[in-house]
Amino acid sequence: MIDRDAYLKDPCGTCSIPFWKAVRLTPLGHIHIVHERGFCPEEWINAADEPYFRLKHDLVGLKQPVVPVGFRVRPATLAEFSTHISQCYANLRLAVEEAERYQKHPVYCADLWLAVEDCQTGAIVATGIAELDRELGEGVLEWIQVLKEYSGRGLGSFVVNELFWRMRGITKFVTVSGQVNNPTCPEALYRKCGFTGADVWHVLSGIKNRV
Repeated sequence: MIDRDAYLKDPCGTCSIPFWKAVRLTPLGHIHIVHERGFCPEEWINAADEPYFRLKHDLVGLKQPVVPVGFRVRPATLAEFSTHISQCYANLRLAVEEAERYQKHPVYCADLWLAVEDCQTGAIVATGIAELDRELGEGVLEWIQVLKEYSGRGLGSFVVNELFWRMRGITKFVTVSGQVNNPTCPEALYRKCGFTGADVWHVLSGIKNRV
């Protein structure tokens, strides 16, 4: 059982996932998760290793973000969120049913489902979903996506900073995680937005080698 006080002192170094998930999820027997500081590659030669970064933002010095010219924030349906997020991945799809399950989580907050529209086409081109653990005071960024053809226009930074702005005064800190080796380099975006930390967790599927 994860210790609440230990987590609050060092959320990203104490656990690979947000606190609310850690106290509810049942560990998978075939998956092992090891922090970088205790990871020995020689012990896991025959296992598949997917490293994930985990970063923290203390919500200090926030400024109200401004949506880039030519775009606007508007309400979106679950189907639109599903379609947009799925368009941002080559081998992953967020089904509407899965999005519905997100809205049943105890950390669901309607104000933290954000969609950005291209004013000329009416298409959703960027989205962001965050979760809010009011009891602990933790915000969690889950899905921050921008269509590839719209990259470089400041939409990713806007979405992240707008979610920060909406969480101000409610959360004490925000965490985010992502694949270290993701070709879209999400870590660079999060660091640009002020996230800090150096914690890496190895998600290992396979059997630890006998030594």
